[in-house]
Amino acid sequence: MTRFSPRRLRVDSFGRNYTAEEIELAIAKTPCVVAERIASAPTVAATALAEGSILGWFTGGSEFGPRALGQRSILCDPRRSDGKDVLNSRVKFREEFRPFAPAVLQSEVRHWFEIPSDFDESPFMLRVLHFRDGMGARVPAVAHIDNTGRVQTVGSQNGRFFELLRAFESHTGVPILLNTSFNVMGGPIVEAPADALWCLLYTDLDAVVMEDYLVRKAPGFHSVLELRPQFAALDAEFIAPVSMLPESSAREILRIRTPSPLAAAQRPAVETRLLPGDVGPDPKWVVRLDGRRTGFEILAELQEQDAAWDERRLARALNRLHLSKALHLAV
Repeated sequence: MTRFSPRRLRVDSFGRNYTAEEIELAIAKTPCVVAERIASAPTVAATALAEGSILGWFTGGSEFGPRALGQRSILCDPRRSDGKDVLNSRVKFREEFRPFAPAVLQSEVRHWFEIPSDFDESPFMLRVLHFRDGMGARVPAVAHIDNTGRVQTVGSQNGRFFELLRAFESHTGVPILLNTSFNVMGGPIVEAPADALWCLLYTDLDAVVMEDYLVRKAPGFHSVLELRPQFAALDAEFIAPVSMLPESSAREILRIRTPSPLAAAQRPAVETRLLPGDVGPDPKWVVRLDGRRTGFEILAELQEQDAAWDERRLARALNRLHLSKALHLAV
């Protein structure tokens, strides 16, 4: 009988890798972005982060699990006193009290955190540790109110993310980065290049480092509402008339059918259910999106019917539709 020695899992990047050709195609198809090829992604990213940029970081296969670990991450300089507030309000769109996690070089974790006797490493961001005296104040963006952090330790097995942390340490003397998942609240972590580029346009990210490419918003671009949305779902079914939906109801109001990524014989069409909070109490405006009007023109029409519509609410609705693969956007 053959015996197998168990090996400890230290990396969970089990998703597929994307080629340069696939990334270039996604860039070409995404409006209002510009890209440049870079020689060393870790060096370029570390410099940008040290200068105050907030970056999307897209490399290798995506993580298997509920959190980003250096393959599909949003990164920020942990020394920024406003880092948590900016990320919550302008990038992640989530509650202001929610903290962010520190990714730290494995070799430096004992210099920054109080280490219990049973601690070896925390490669999957599963351990909460107390900062040593005075160290949390140096990285306020990742130090929680009780002077703790949910730590991810990063070693050579983490490839480019490890190189990035080392480059950032050489710039700043700090071997830590703020690491949070590459998504907005309510949406999945990005998987494909097109997902990452849409997140760049939809949020206040400064840029995305995507393998060997640095991608930014085009000069003069300010809001996703500058684009012209077109409803592109093959079929949309209204579940109930507006009159049947009380104001507090959580029942879905629009069901969208899109083709399955598998052959039709293997899997039926995918259904996405949108709630009144996603598209408003009357979803008929959604199916009238024809790609001829900008988001700002649509907003003006919606505001004539309901003063509660504003730029952020419409952008959130377009984001939900885009994530449902029911919306195309063009210049």
